[in-house]
Amino acid sequence: MPRVRALILRACTVWLGCAWTLLAQAQTGAQQPPRDALAAAEGAYMSVDFETTLRFARQALDQGGHSTADLVRIYELVGISSATLGDLDAAEQSFLRMLALNPSAELTSNLAPRLRSPFLEARGFWSARSTTLGAQVSLSPGALTVTLSDPLHMARQLVVRARPSGEGEFVEQRKDAADRVTFNMDELHGVTFVEYTLLALDEHGNHVIEIGSEERAATLGEPHSDDGTRRPVDDDGGILSSPVFWIVTGAVVLGGLGIGAYFVFYEPPFGAQTSVAIGG
Repeated sequence: MPRVRALILRACTVWLGCAWTLLAQAQTGAQQPPRDALAAAEGAYMSVDFETTLRFARQALDQGGHSTADLVRIYELVGISSATLGDLDAAEQSFLRMLALNPSAELTSNLAPRLRSPFLEARGFWSARSTTLGAQVSLSPGALTVTLSDPLHMARQLVVRARPSGEGEFVEQRKDAADRVTFNMDELHGVTFVEYTLLALDEHGNHVIEIGSEERAATLGEPHSDDGTRRPVDDDGGILSSPVFWIVTGAVVLGGLGIGAYFVFYEPPFGAQTSVAIGG
């Protein structure tokens, strides 16, 4: 019996230890933000729970890695929630960033005039300015230069990926954001036509500016053939640039002319009669 009691006591101790560990893990997990905080914020917003919406939207902002389109939505959720909860200053700051990313953005909710005022103030701020958020990229021998316009200082890092058009892998460089940043790349020496992408990232790694993509890179310069003459760029000019379109069009036109000529010059055999029945 003592041995049986010892085995039972030991089993109970192990079970209690496992239960305590699982409980601790559950509590820790509950304190952590969900993997998709933006989706959680959207869910809370649909439930008209603005405190939870604000909490998850800020967590999504901190998690980083969001595209510009998602970042616009995050700032909108933060702005609407902050205005509804009475923090109009925080709402205006969020709407300023939302409109910096997308100047034509509109609120997706019908807010009361008092709650809508931070959005109108943010719109007025940008309407009165001659500079907006954006970037220009220029090509010089062996380098790409980024000229940045960032009135709110949202960008903290610039990421450039470039290669000679259609040749090899993209080469990536990162530098701290500034009004003018030059990326020297050995791969671009003697190159007149470049494919590139540009990302301007905020402090959390969210995409403040996106130019080009993995699927469709932006281009700079003009392609040239080996003899130095300008080489036409492969261009998706639509249906008008397709030779098939012009072949079919020519066939249709010639066929129409032939049919028209037939009816103009054709004379029916002598004695042939044509009858038309009217009204059955």
